[in-house]
Amino acid sequence: MTGPTAPPRPRPPRGRLLVAALLALATLVACGDPIGTPCEFTGSGFHARDGCSGICLQVRPIVCADGEVVREDICSGATGCVAGDCPDGQRCYRGTHDRSMCVPESLCEAWADSGVHGPVLESDAEIAAARAKRLESLRPTRPAADAALP
Repeated sequence: MTGPTAPPRPRPPRGRLLVAALLALATLVACGDPIGTPCEFTGSGFHARDGCSGICLQVRPIVCADGEVVREDICSGATGCVAGDCPDGQRCYRGTHDRSMCVPESLCEAWADSGVHGPVLESDAEIAAARAKRLESLRPTRPAADAALP
């Protein structure tokens, strides 16, 4: 009889690690380019894509406090932000469109303190709800007298 043997050493789960690494890589690739990366347009028409995970600032210009319109061929950061959500060196911005986005603070020498291009205080969902409410109030209604007509 031989002496006791050490228990077999567990092998690292190589298959699981490989699958996890591939999923992480696929997620990063699917996210698109991060803030400040040049926009790379592919396709055309309805199928055109800019490669950004956020918004290409070439198609959504930034209006600075002095009225200067900045069109940079770079990707924005995260979308759906409010003031204070963006990392250092970025600012939450919403122009005349309904989507807010983090943009590099360096795009403008001065930023508006209030107004359309000022700090983003309402979420994108709040803006959309207010717009829907406004549109609902403008919807024509059928007068009650017409309803009684044969």
